[in-house]
Amino acid sequence: MITDHVGPSNAHCMQPESVIGSEYMEENPDLETQNFFNMLVVAQAPLWEGCENHSELSASLEALSLKSGYNMSEGCFNRMVQLMGEAMPKDHRMVNNFFQAKKSVEKLGLGCTKIDCCPKGCMLYYRENCHKSRTNCFICRMERYKTNTRKGFDKKIVKKMWYFPIIPRLRRLYFSVATAPHLRWHSENQRDPSILSHPSDGEACKHFDRMHPDFSQDPRNVRLGLCANGFNPFGQYGKRYSCWPVILTPYNPPPSMCMKREFMFLTILVPVPSNPKHKIDVFLQPLIDDL
Repeated sequence: MITDHVGPSNAHCMQPESVIGSEYMEENPDLETQNFFNMLVVAQAPLWEGCENHSELSASLEALSLKSGYNMSEGCFNRMVQLMGEAMPKDHRMVNNFFQAKKSVEKLGLGCTKIDCCPKGCMLYYRENCHKSRTNCFICRMERYKTNTRKGFDKKIVKKMWYFPIIPRLRRLYFSVATAPHLRWHSENQRDPSILSHPSDGEACKHFDRMHPDFSQDPRNVRLGLCANGFNPFGQYGKRYSCWPVILTPYNPPPSMCMKREFMFLTILVPVPSNPKHKIDVFLQPLIDDL
């Protein structure tokens, strides 16, 4: 998620344009995009009259980042934002609690989808034609739900994964004048062919261009690199558990941008007790469908 350009002074949105011959003709955005622009204008109002550093949206994002980075409890977060509100002028727009902060950020449309999956990683229950309504795995026959004995017949999902849709996140790159021009850098910037200074200089990208000339002709098409690795979220002395994030990185921007944290999109989070190994392609199905 791009959060560098959400302040009231530098958060500008691009209106889409189409090229006719050598002239540019401005096009009106579709309804979804226009609603996003309208929301952004309202959310980027100054935190109080005369505030130049933060808007309502940027303050909520910063507060949520602090909560996540320092493992802050919800009660501590609520008290922190309340204290900040008490120190501000009376006409401030600071959120009062964690719930309001999440609701203000949800308007960005960068949500998360929880998808049920087989405990052994054999299949996902996420589409009708992929057995979304099944109650057990059609490969290993393991049950999708387990019964909570303390609550009688209350069913609980055994295992689920998290998917962060990539299409809205890629659209945000083209919404801002601060990032959209850089998405053509790999094609428009001339470099020494004898020096490998960008992923597009590599033989893999050149081979891709030769295999898919229609795609490579338009420099605005997004080139993505995918990586995945496992880690133990409980630390060295925690219980044995492996969590696998899948990260997509756009290779269009210059080297100074494409490997920054803001451009590394966490797309899938696979919670498994051990390495998914050859079954990781099962968890990639929602991402492949979007791509």
